[in-house]
Amino acid sequence: PVRAATPHGEGDTARLSCVSARLRPRVERLWRSCQGRLSECTDFEAFFRAICCSPEFRGLWAGQERGPFLLPAHPLVGGALSVGDVVHGLAAAAAHGRGPGETAVTLTDGAEFRCPIALPPLRSVAELSAVLDFGTIFLNAASMHWRALADICLAASGALGFPTNINVYVTGPGRRVSTDVHTDNHDVFVMQSQGAKRWQVFPPPRRRRGAAHPLYRGKGEDRLEAWELHEPLLDVVLGPGESLFVPMGFPHATCTEGTGSEEASVHLTLGISAADCDLSHGGIRQALCRSLGFEEPLDEERLSDESFWRLWSPTPVGCLLPVAVRSEAALVDHVGDEVLRTMLDAEPGAWEGVDRESLRRAARAASATQLARHLSTLSAQDEAYAEVAAASDGIFCATGAGETRSAYRAAMLEHQAREAARKRCRSIARDPRLVRRLDPFDGACRTRAELRERLAARPGFREEDGEWYWDERCRPLYPNDEPPEDLMEELERASQDCGALLGFLSRRTPQLRTAWQAA
Repeated sequence: PVRAATPHGEGDTARLSCVSARLRPRVERLWRSCQGRLSECTDFEAFFRAICCSPEFRGLWAGQERGPFLLPAHPLVGGALSVGDVVHGLAAAAAHGRGPGETAVTLTDGAEFRCPIALPPLRSVAELSAVLDFGTIFLNAASMHWRALADICLAASGALGFPTNINVYVTGPGRRVSTDVHTDNHDVFVMQSQGAKRWQVFPPPRRRRGAAHPLYRGKGEDRLEAWELHEPLLDVVLGPGESLFVPMGFPHATCTEGTGSEEASVHLTLGISAADCDLSHGGIRQALCRSLGFEEPLDEERLSDESFWRLWSPTPVGCLLPVAVRSEAALVDHVGDEVLRTMLDAEPGAWEGVDRESLRRAARAASATQLARHLSTLSAQDEAYAEVAAASDGIFCATGAGETRSAYRAAMLEHQAREAARKRCRSIARDPRLVRRLDPFDGACRTRAELRERLAARPGFREEDGEWYWDERCRPLYPNDEPPEDLMEELERASQDCGALLGFLSRRTPQLRTAWQAA
């Protein structure tokens, strides 16, 4: 049981009553330190720099006691993206004969049933509204397509000093479960652009053997059970213009039931790429181990919670960099030395007999390599976003992979096109290129090749180990890896035509229908 969510639109004191008593003093300090600066911001660059100025923000994001927080409402956020803008982009993509990246409708009852279905071309608010009767629509990497979102990412990356990406989620009103409770492998700013949505954010559950990795809980076949969750750290209904920060590994659940809003909810999830692109203490540790030929993989289950989360914490660069570090050489030394201290604290026995000075030099060298990759990624991503932000359409960039000037964006679009084609086409029976099984590591569905790619990053990986893992640990989705023929035919049609999708949903998932009417 949880206390009632605090509705949006109330005064400051009532607003922050949605935060747990233990966390509230720190969130109040952040709120007060940002409130004045944010009120003066006229663009997103100033908006994010105002947040980054706060020591409380840096502590809640990457300190020893991380936590979620709420920010005051701001008109920049409230006007960022509307349902009309979403439909404009979807229709523009359909007119060019392509989809706007990875798009799907997520179907869930909050219990045993959970299924994403590829989204067919949508050309009107009426069509989008009809699909929202059954589930939440999500648009992955939407910042590679919508101009306003590319602008936000450019501003956020510049202020934070980390790569960023925006996914968009659209949910109809009155939906009891929008997304199941789950964790993510990156930190996120949630920005409520239209409508309202309730968020519950919980502290990380106890790590346990047999469950998915702590950064992938509640995904795929993994379930976060009620007994694993503590009282929420924050329970709030976000209204237009409000923002919420959720650290990686913190379970969260959303719904639009009981929010008091009768219009569709549109929120942006701005992901900060650190651990998911190896810009973390653990990522640099892995690079260091490779350089030393250290084959023994890290046994995360033996780590204390403090050491585990410290290894996954972001590298101290960008806005996390101490003021005293003023040169590139000093940055490399600072990062290398901090990573080394984290390693030695986490697994002291693993480095016995290794000369400390040699280890320090290796840590600094690994840090220099990772930081160079980081700067290269930031530059490539900025180039991609700058192209989208300059789109003549004013709302949506319809330039395809073969026409874009950015190699980074071309690679992203090609990946999205492959994923869209895979989801929409029927496979040859037991085609090894397309057969997927459930990976118990994170609950994701992977082909044999995708699984081999994930495992190959581990020191000492052998081909026979991958084959054993596939055969013995990964569970087939269907008997003999073959889905029912009639289901595949229906899904293929549903991914190509909105009418076919609505017919499929009405027949197969009538229990998920929530009647509503777009405002």
